[in-house]
Amino acid sequence: MNNTIENSLNDLVARSFKTVCEMLNDRKIDTSYINNITEKELNEFITNNENYIEIKVKEDFLILYYLQKIDSKNIEIINNIILNFYNNNKIDNKTKDNNIILITKDKIKTNNLKNILNFNFNKNIELFTIKELLFNPYRHELVPKHEPITDKKTIEDLINLYKLRNIHQFPLLLSKDPICKYLNIPKNSLVKITRASQTSGEYIIYRCVV
Repeated sequence: MNNTIENSLNDLVARSFKTVCEMLNDRKIDTSYINNITEKELNEFITNNENYIEIKVKEDFLILYYLQKIDSKNIEIINNIILNFYNNNKIDNKTKDNNIILITKDKIKTNNLKNILNFNFNKNIELFTIKELLFNPYRHELVPKHEPITDKKTIEDLINLYKLRNIHQFPLLLSKDPICKYLNIPKNSLVKITRASQTSGEYIIYRCVV
């Protein structure tokens, strides 16, 4: 690998990995297993394996960096890595937790994305590009606090409080919104958004993720 390209990729991986650690912390996920990974160690991972990096957050949670262009051959490699991880760790596919964060150097083309998702239809996978993780969208000073609400009773109570017929009468928020992706907020749940207000101290709005 060309040294200039390698150094650039090393920097991108290091910056994105910092954001991933912050993202998992903001989701209240234990990152003690990966907090001590240094930039030097990340560089060694890349040097030792130019195609991909596997970083275990815990026994049933994997961060997978795929550092090559995504084509049909590489899709097969990705699918096999994911399959081996699930089989080796005996992961229950029915869990609601996302077990793999797949981070790619480039955006995956639609057909290739369908291939990955269809092959892994019963697995819990999140997809990001390195570019999406070069900065932390949630920790910007202008971004208000977002709190996911997934408990069915709490959602029902809020629907009744605001005299609505169903959850979709709340203002809508797309699941592909950067903050929804960052916090991994599932569809058909609510988000409590708290903004600072000069008159009342804070202003709260609830939005439904679709």
